[in-house]
Amino acid sequence: MATQKLDLKGGILIETRRDHNGRYWTGYARNCSMYFRDPKELVRFLSLYSSSERKEKLLAWLDELLEYDSRKRDTSHEDRAQQPG
Repeated sequence: MATQKLDLKGGILIETRRDHNGRYWTGYARNCSMYFRDPKELVRFLSLYSSSERKEKLLAWLDELLEYDSRKRDTSHEDRAQQPG
């Protein structure tokens, strides 16, 4: 899977990829970059105001990615269950 990016105003950039352990994010903000496996930790690191447009955009993007991962995981489990013995 290719790197997906979300560029928010104020110099905040988030990149995400998947590896054999699952999805991970790299957050770039305030001249610092951090690696995360948990999206809640990413949101905490960015410390965006709760009612900001940037935070709403970030949360919507994270929800979309996690929903995609969930559908993909469910489909792969169904495919394995249907394979004969």
